[in-house]
Amino acid sequence: MAESSRVGDDHRAVVTAVPTLLSLAPSTSGWNSHPKFSSFTHTPFYCEENVYLLCKKLCMLGVADPTALDLFVVFISNDHKKVGLVCIFPRHALTMYKGFHSNMSIDIAIKIQNDLLHALIPLWNQKASKSSDKLVIWDYHVICIQIVNQKNAEEGRSSHLIWDLDSNLPFPLPLDQYVSETFRLHLPLMSTYKRILRVIHAPIFLQHFASNRTHMRDPHGNWIAPPPNYEPIIAQDGSENNLDEYVRIRAADAMTDINALVDGLYSNKYGVLISEAMLEAFFSLIH
Repeated sequence: MAESSRVGDDHRAVVTAVPTLLSLAPSTSGWNSHPKFSSFTHTPFYCEENVYLLCKKLCMLGVADPTALDLFVVFISNDHKKVGLVCIFPRHALTMYKGFHSNMSIDIAIKIQNDLLHALIPLWNQKASKSSDKLVIWDYHVICIQIVNQKNAEEGRSSHLIWDLDSNLPFPLPLDQYVSETFRLHLPLMSTYKRILRVIHAPIFLQHFASNRTHMRDPHGNWIAPPPNYEPIIAQDGSENNLDEYVRIRAADAMTDINALVDGLYSNKYGVLISEAMLEAFFSLIH
């Protein structure tokens, strides 16, 4: 299984070579100087690449550890995801889907690519939404979590942070607030919509991730959404595409032993799988 793939101990140096597409910027002075959204590269619907570049930029700016040791990449998906459907938009498309909640009926408009429903990942407060509650039903999404380390603790930060370039919430946002406002775990969602998270230590992700963007083309070879204006990301070992290994998620593989999960986080090439309900407890053990 993908989760059992191992990596070596050389991942601490993966941020030393930064792609030329990222312009150098002066270091921030103190944690209160958050970089603005405009400091980051953002291509709509290419969240995995956006987060890849965000991790590197945080390191360059001095906001994160120079080797990304305090950063974690999180893929949000579920059992039903297969790379090939980029995202699903609520309310401003044509197809109506009912029964989103387990004990209520809500109409949600969904745009379906190739007439197939893959994963359905509800996230609130997303910029892509046209609805008042800013709900988007993604097929998968990617964010970055930055943990508290000694440096930023001395600068007055006491909570882990979420960096989500597609959220309209404050940027960045403490983990607990993000979970409350984005996941809304209090809502009784049907099992189809339960989110599973793949958490990967950023130094490992930056070393191994690759995408040739073929998942963003329709059966005729046309782009579903305009691609980034830089070359596709290639892994350090020369791999050109392994996105499916990150997005493919099986709920049965999600572990419940948090201590074992933490141990595997720093050695598994494709990270560890946790349920949405375990996210805060899991990161409470990481320092």
